[in-house]
Amino acid sequence: MAGEKTFRENLGILQSIKDNNLILLYCAIGVTIFQAVLLFIYGVYLTHKIAGPIYVMRQYCKEIQQGKAPQFRQLRKGDLLIDFYGDFVKAITTLQSKK
Repeated sequence: MAGEKTFRENLGILQSIKDNNLILLYCAIGVTIFQAVLLFIYGVYLTHKIAGPIYVMRQYCKEIQQGKAPQFRQLRKGDLLIDFYGDFVKAITTLQSKK
């Protein structure tokens, strides 16, 4: 009788451990999904901050290929590659002034 009682207590303990592990597993999955969504949103944000200046410079290059003088503008606040964009604008204006 005592062995059966201990066996049933052990089964109860194992069942509670299993239930707690499932809760932890679901929490871990939820946190992982949340982090993936945040990283995706941050990736899109960061990509736009880099791709925007590149797109602008590409449009300027197309205008130059068509023989037009591009009208330079400031980049958006928070865009990356600002130093490179400044050097690009200086190079283009230098080439235009040497014509």
